[in-house]
Amino acid sequence: MNILHINYSDFSGGSAIACSRLHSALLKKNINSWMAVCNSNFKQKNILTFSNKKNKFEYLLKKNTSRLILKFFENKNKVDYSISFFNNPIFKEILGLEFDIINFHWIGNETLSLKQLSSFKKPKIWTLLDMWPFLGAEHINYSYKSKFDYWNNSEILDKQFFEINKWMLKRKMKYYDSNIKLVSISRWLANKASESLLFRDKEIDVIPCTLDFEIWRPLERTIARKILNIENKKTILFSSSGGTWNYNKGFNLLVKALKNFKNLKDIHLVILGKLKKSDLKNLEISFTEIPKVFFGDVANLINIYSSVDLVVIPSLIEAFGQVALEAASCNVPTVAFKNTGVTEIIEHKKNGYLAEFNNSEDLFNGINWCLEDYNLQLLKNNSREIALKKFSNDLIVKKYQKIYEDIL
Repeated sequence: MNILHINYSDFSGGSAIACSRLHSALLKKNINSWMAVCNSNFKQKNILTFSNKKNKFEYLLKKNTSRLILKFFENKNKVDYSISFFNNPIFKEILGLEFDIINFHWIGNETLSLKQLSSFKKPKIWTLLDMWPFLGAEHINYSYKSKFDYWNNSEILDKQFFEINKWMLKRKMKYYDSNIKLVSISRWLANKASESLLFRDKEIDVIPCTLDFEIWRPLERTIARKILNIENKKTILFSSSGGTWNYNKGFNLLVKALKNFKNLKDIHLVILGKLKKSDLKNLEISFTEIPKVFFGDVANLINIYSSVDLVVIPSLIEAFGQVALEAASCNVPTVAFKNTGVTEIIEHKKNGYLAEFNNSEDLFNGINWCLEDYNLQLLKNNSREIALKKFSNDLIVKKYQKIYEDIL
């Protein structure tokens, strides 16, 4: 069985990490897995990317043209967009190779045009990693703000005026192959997809992301803290590759929650991602900023997770929450909101706390409850054990293997 995974990158971004981990897990089980990517650091086996310089130059020209077009919309709406308009020349190089199944993952940044998406003649699977596959051009839609939107309401979609998301959704309706098998990384994301005009009649399997627990193991906390020079306090981690000004990641909600503590002198905040200094204005708390993004740097990430007591993920939209899974592998519980993909990982008051959605008061309740000594020790004891039962390589590979065999 030969599987080709198509993703923009094999190392940069959450989708790349998720796809690469699945690819590696399949290889460990002697399943012939390959990745085709536009952006590679060449650190894995069976990676296909541009070997022809002319093709790579053509791709970069098309990608940069697309980014230039989208810059106006992204600046206006503060959301990433992809239009998948240009054919990617990388597939001139690899389409002649023999694969039994094509598994799409994150295909933004002109990884594939919509025409190419439907042109593959082999059986196709699409692993949904964010909302883009069933939206228009945007990768996130704050759909909790309104009951109906263009992506799930045909009356709104049919109103006669140009809007990039409507234009893009109609292109998807034209080009999508109805035979693509859909797999979602969380029940939350699958439910959102099922509400959409594109996928409301489609069967969607749920298979979460995986983690290699042989590699992801906790370090002794005092050693980890010494490396990072963190004081001996109750320590909270906030992680965002886009920094604290990424509205979706909810750093403002975390700050509001922390302001409810009468005394913050015994709490230390670790920020993984660039801090906008004004975001901590009027909050008297010690903190450590780690501005570098450690995508794929397992050793550094394990050290960071092992140094903290609690992870807080106040995201308003989160398709899965790999940070929570990585933290759990290091015996660290997580506080997050209900109605996000993190609920796939967190069991309330067993390995973390699920606060009422978009509610900073209950976020405070969760942080406060988790940091109590007895509760914290109980949560830490459960975190890795629960994660092992739900997200191990063996379990996730078996689920994908069944889908691959069924589709063949």
